[in-house]
Amino acid sequence: MNSPKVECPKCKIPLAWQNFNAADMGKCPACGNPLRVDIFPAFFRSSSAPAMAGMTAIDNESACFFHPGKKAAVACAMCGRFICSLCDIEFGDKHVCPACLETGKKKKKIINLETHRVLYDNIAVSVAILPMVFIWTSLIGAPLSIYMAIRYWKAPMSILPRTKIRFVFAITISLAQLTAWFFIFSYFSTVF
Repeated sequence: MNSPKVECPKCKIPLAWQNFNAADMGKCPACGNPLRVDIFPAFFRSSSAPAMAGMTAIDNESACFFHPGKKAAVACAMCGRFICSLCDIEFGDKHVCPACLETGKKKKKIINLETHRVLYDNIAVSVAILPMVFIWTSLIGAPLSIYMAIRYWKAPMSILPRTKIRFVFAITISLAQLTAWFFIFSYFSTVF
């Protein structure tokens, strides 16, 4: 029988399918860790042919943890709960249930899950434009805006595609402000 890979939780060695659904506790053949593995028939079903979302569970098959009347399609890679095709969320190469995805998002356990990013280009433009309201603050805001635009030029932008035009705009505004300050200082230095 060609079974999917089930690993010992302690040593991560694949277990033989003969040890599944035993009546008593068993031991891992490699590390001797006491364990019991109960597998439902849906676990052996090919992942390339998942159950339809509308299929109802029958007596000898596992049901979805969240929808008891639906047939389980896969097991969650994080918690092991059986889930139907409706609840199945493909995340990378894993199948995850909605509860684990939400928990991973809240506790930041899922590394590749990004729900937002800092928009450094918007910050750079704001730092360039807002000091223009109070003229004297542009002496600090303009160099800071140029620094931010250069520092975060290669940082990941928004989750949605964006261009670098805001960075270019922030640098242009900041250089114009610094040029204006240069001319103001040079004028006052020649007058006084």
